[in-house]
Amino acid sequence: MARSSKETNAESEMTIPSLFVDSSISHHYANHRHAYSEEVFQIIIDYCRDTIQDLDLAVDVGCGPGNSTVGFTKYFKQVVGVDISGSQIALAPKHIPNCEFRVGCATNLDFLPAASADLVSCGLAFNLLPKNE
Repeated sequence: MARSSKETNAESEMTIPSLFVDSSISHHYANHRHAYSEEVFQIIIDYCRDTIQDLDLAVDVGCGPGNSTVGFTKYFKQVVGVDISGSQIALAPKHIPNCEFRVGCATNLDFLPAASADLVSCGLAFNLLPKNE
């Protein structure tokens, strides 16, 4: 069956980040997206400790609901999770003293001082970032 031009246009406008505008999809993602294993965190932290002195700030871009973001809180003094989807950020934990979540774009982190992050993590969102930015 041939598609109407309206269906084709709507489909082409659908991007992966726009899928997460729908809170039901965000809930499904939050419930089924696993956090990094402790072994993965340990590899990351060992590398960080070998290359920098203090583990002050970790930034997790494309953090979704924070499933992996919170794992950095036991290693870093401050952790910031950033995601373009407000419905994903709405599901992130609210009461972790050294962690905050923000709606924002991975290519615009102007709320942070330049060169202030000791680690920038991008987990499962790297393939969604704009290619030329």
